[in-house]
Parts: sequence; structure tokens; C-alpha cells
Amino acid sequence: RGGRLPRRSLAQSAAELIARSAVGSPSYRDAPNATELSAGSYWEANLLGNPRPDDIKLVLPFFGALFGSADGARLRRLADSHGWPVVWALGDGGNGTAPPPHGALSGTAYPGNRRLLDPTTRTAQRRLNASLPPGSAASFERAWAAAAGDRRAGPVSRAQVQR
Repeated sequence: RGGRLPRRSLAQSAAELIARSAVGSPSYRDAPNATELSAGSYWEANLLGNPRPDDIKLVLPFFGALFGSADGARLRRLADSHGWPVVWALGDGGNGTAPPPHGALSGTAYPGNRRLLDPTTRTAQRRLNASLPPGSAASFERAWAAAAGDRRAGPVSRAQVQR
């Protein structure tokens, strides 16, 4: 509630981590929703040292903050130049700059598995062993152009991000 971190045992924390992993759910689609609290305590490998470009498997930008933006375009070019697939994460559906709708650490749940593979990255399909339907690159570019138009018109709202 309202900014307090819940008390959890190490076993509870480990169970939450495993539930959101590839071995914890019957399918990725069924992964449990994340909350601001759980996303903030999500464990990932921390880099110790300087990774080489070949060490990076994919790039996971936040959709609301970068999709359709000049920075997002630069990120896509960088990823493509290194052969890194780009997988856009919707996260909590916000625009990446505004606070969450119910206040920080509210515990409001959102699906953490809503992600979109950028089909325009030259090596995305090969590196991730993904099959994409015909026309997916053109459809993606239309969505990118619409988001860029929204950004030119002013600050992007939560409703626009979720569209």
C-alpha cells in the first residue's frame, strides 16, 4: 500500500522470480501480472565490466518513452548496426515520463509480457528464431509513423501509448 514494500521471505521472493521465468509458467502468455513493486524488484543480470557487442542478445526499450521518437529511431539504427533484435516493452502502458496512474508503489498490476518484436531489424528473425507474417515490417512502419505523428502533435498520453 502507498509506497510500503511488502515483507517477503527469501522463499517468497524466489517463487515470484521463478513464476515470471521461462520455467515458471505454462506459457509466456500466462505469466503473472507485474506491479510497480514487483517490477522495481525484478532481478536481472547486472553487468560487471564492459560487455562486447556480441554479448548483447537483444534490446528492450520502453514503448511509451521511445516508440516513434527520434531517440527511438537512433536506438533502432544502433541495434540494427550490431545485429541486435529490438523488442518493444509496453510496461505499465504509460508514456515513460508521467508517474503511474495510482501513485508510485501502488501495487497496481499490469501484464509484463506485452512486447512487440521490431520486424525491421535485419537479424531479428534469425537471432530469435521468429517467424513473422508477410507485411509485418510495413505494418510496423505504419504504426511507427502514426506514433511519430502523435509525438509531433504534443506530449503522448497513456491512451495513445495503449492504442
